[in-house]
Amino acid sequence: MKLRGFGLSEKAASTTLDASNIIRVSQGEPDGIGLEVFLKAFIMLPANEAHKFILYCGESALKKTLSSLNLPYSFKDKYLIFSNNKLKLQYVDDSAFACFDRAISDLLTGDVLFTLPATKKSFPKDCPGHTAYLRWRFKRN
Repeated sequence: MKLRGFGLSEKAASTTLDASNIIRVSQGEPDGIGLEVFLKAFIMLPANEAHKFILYCGESALKKTLSSLNLPYSFKDKYLIFSNNKLKLQYVDDSAFACFDRAISDLLTGDVLFTLPATKKSFPKDCPGHTAYLRWRFKRN
């Protein structure tokens, strides 16, 4: 699968993911639109690509979003069964920052971090936002 769009640099957009790469998605704001948009896009993925995703989210934020979609779904073990796709779930606190921080902690070489929109006030005061926190966490620009 090639990554295209999403405002990525040309190098990032031309990255080819192989079977071992995982796309770790952090939920963003629990009451925002990001989770809804992600789930609607996810159901359109071919099953052979859907297995690469792990969603880091709060259980109540996910259930609230799902109930607003009025689409059939079920849960089995740590998976959301949505359309014909299975989405692996990693439940964290409902906060955008907790989901983001946990996804970063689980990153392995070659993984992709996909962040849904979050406000700067959701982050620690000394690291407001995704970019500032990544700079602090990895000690580089």
